[in-house]
Amino acid sequence: MKRTLIFIALLAITLLLFLIDLAHGASNAGLNDVINLIINPTKVADNQGFIITQLRLPKTITALFVGAAIAISGLCIQNIMRNPLADASILGVSQGAGLGAAILMLTSSYLPYTLIRNFGYGVFGQMIFTILGAMAMLSIIIVVAAKVKDTVSVLIVGVMIGFITSAAISVLSYFSPPEQLKMYTLWTFGSLQAVTWQQIYILIPVLVICLLAISLMAKNLNAIQLGDSYAMNLGINVKKNRIFIIIVTGLIIGASTTVVGPIAFIGLAVPHLSRLFFNTLDHKILIPATMLIGSAIMILCDIASLMPNGGILPINAITSILGAPIVIYLIFRSTKG
Repeated sequence: MKRTLIFIALLAITLLLFLIDLAHGASNAGLNDVINLIINPTKVADNQGFIITQLRLPKTITALFVGAAIAISGLCIQNIMRNPLADASILGVSQGAGLGAAILMLTSSYLPYTLIRNFGYGVFGQMIFTILGAMAMLSIIIVVAAKVKDTVSVLIVGVMIGFITSAAISVLSYFSPPEQLKMYTLWTFGSLQAVTWQQIYILIPVLVICLLAISLMAKNLNAIQLGDSYAMNLGINVKKNRIFIIIVTGLIIGASTTVVGPIAFIGLAVPHLSRLFFNTLDHKILIPATMLIGSAIMILCDIASLMPNGGILPINAITSILGAPIVIYLIFRSTKG
């Protein structure tokens, strides 16, 4: 009963934040316009309706799904590595996605024009590069984790791989034209403000499929977290499950990063909050809880990114400001416990 009430509260909070985000902005389109647009669209002026449906709604929907997806990817990575500090940004997976994007964005001037036109700057082309980069880094980490059993060593290796990846990006940046370097730099800040419906039509189906796939794996994830031997005794193919999770997580990180840029701390902090709120390790509960909390926090970060003077802060900075204290608190809490 208590968990049901928490789920209802999380749903209500997420819905409220969704409406606030739609109503929040520099223009005069407010909460009344949002509510009228839902109940009676004829009462809303055309310009206000355009602002809500064409400018604010795409970024809010993206925040809803990206927050859920990145949080779930963190939960899966922590599960298969059995490491509570594992996360795409800490283990170098996000950096791998960034390297994929950098290869496309910073080397396009050296590529044939037909390749750029047919495959390059489109959302689909960028998504392929970032997904491949994320999968490559995550695969390396999984191989290292299989050979090095010490979790601290795995984290250190992940951080070192992140440094190597950042160094490669720096080299590409040094030789890239200023226009392409500026475009890539702005992308690394992370932003939901420029999301379009065309991007959503590609992004959301990918994330929905990935989220559904992970939701169906709750039983297997429960078994894997108890050890490979236990899972194999239940007839679960641990190797195939890990490969599947690598693919799904790579798709999530790559697709999300393509549209909104690298997002830090959501994948690390939210799974811990889910375990804290629901006091369970059961993934049948943790998966929907992590989705809800991830969505709520991502929408909250989008709201916080808009400054009173109309300026927009990088979303990556907001997620770090909110996420880092949560992780620090959880570390101190576990130490005292």
